[in-house]
Order: sequence, then structure tokens, then C-alpha cells
Amino acid sequence: MEELGGPAAWAEAVGSVPVASFTVTKLRWLARHEPGSADRVRSVVLPHDWLTWRLGGAAGQATTDRGDASGTGYWSPAQGRYRDDLLELALGRRVDLWAQALARPRPGVSADRVGRGGRRRGGAPERGR
Repeated sequence: MEELGGPAAWAEAVGSVPVASFTVTKLRWLARHEPGSADRVRSVVLPHDWLTWRLGGAAGQATTDRGDASGTGYWSPAQGRYRDDLLELALGRRVDLWAQALARPRPGVSADRVGRGGRRRGGAPERGR
């Protein structure tokens, strides 16, 4: 936390202060406590994005959405991009940020219309789900 300048600096950089569940904090823990394992890290992708990529035939680049990207601790919503420098800060060296592509929302479905589990607010399921 202090290496970037404390909680306020993190909030300005990525819109939140990282907690233990963020990818960036997990990578920092790995670098501090399992340096041999951290040295073998060549690229970073969220587990469910990797699985979706594999199930989709492992073609092209893995894709994530802005909601999942914001939980990494190295996505800047203000800049609309991943912060490779924060990933480097966590691991102590540069690595490939493999899933840089962001999924586009489905046409006609906005975030305020869809609630948890693909249900419209009010309980009715989205068509086609």
C-alpha cells in the first residue's frame, strides 16, 4: 500500500483501496511469501476469464468485463485501461497482462436494467437466459 503512496493514492489510481480479495494484493503476497513461485509468473489472467477462453476454443485473447477488471486492483476506470505499472509494483517486475480485452455489453441491455444473476430488477429473467 505504501509503495504507491497509501490508500488515497490507490483510490485515485484505480478508484478503490485494494483489499485481500483483489488480484494485485494476491500477487503481492505471492511475491513476498513465495518468491520462487512469483518468479515463474509469466502472464496474469482472471481464472474465470481463462476458463471461458478455454471453453470457447482457446482462440484469440481472453476477455473480461469492466466489473471484473475493477476488482483486480490494476484497472483504472478513469483512464479506461489496465495499469501495468501497478502489476509490476505487485510482483516486482514486468509481466504480460494477458486479458486486456474488455467485453462489450449486449445490445439493448444496460447495467441498470439487469440485476444479479441476469434477472431484471423486479425478478423477471432476461429473455434468452
